[in-house]
Amino acid sequence: LLRQGLMYREMGAQTLAIAKFYAVGSTALKLNSGNIATYRRLVLQAQTEIANTYYLQGNYSEAADFLTRLLKQETVDLHRSKIRHRLVQCQEKLGDDKEVEVAAREFLRLYPDSAEAPEVRFLLANALKRMGRNRDSLQEVSKLLISQESMAKTNRRKDQRLLALF
Repeated sequence: LLRQGLMYREMGAQTLAIAKFYAVGSTALKLNSGNIATYRRLVLQAQTEIANTYYLQGNYSEAADFLTRLLKQETVDLHRSKIRHRLVQCQEKLGDDKEVEVAAREFLRLYPDSAEAPEVRFLLANALKRMGRNRDSLQEVSKLLISQESMAKTNRRKDQRLLALF
């Protein structure tokens, strides 16, 4: 059902995709035996895919609600950094700059070295600028540039080591 939902979404049949993702949850409730941990992970993935489908449809409010509910779950099986990243994107699309700031700062506090951190910092800087907080916005841009400069130096060293192998 999960794979069918992903295929429907890829084909552009969003409503059918969401129905399949919901079916994953209802089917898992009916199962009497088996690996419960596997079913829980599948249900979490289906719930995440529902949120992503709403996001892809442009229904950012519904996606944000779903993502917020997911984050309240006490489980290690969630990809929290990806969910929080998507939540920041939703808040930005909704134009809620205060919520962007809250979500972005929380993301950066929890996942400062993630691959999504530069984008989140950029969205935060834009939100701060729109709120008229130019100094704060410039500080975030400065942090972004510094992080990218240090990343470029690290990548350059890696490239030099790879070239030395040849």
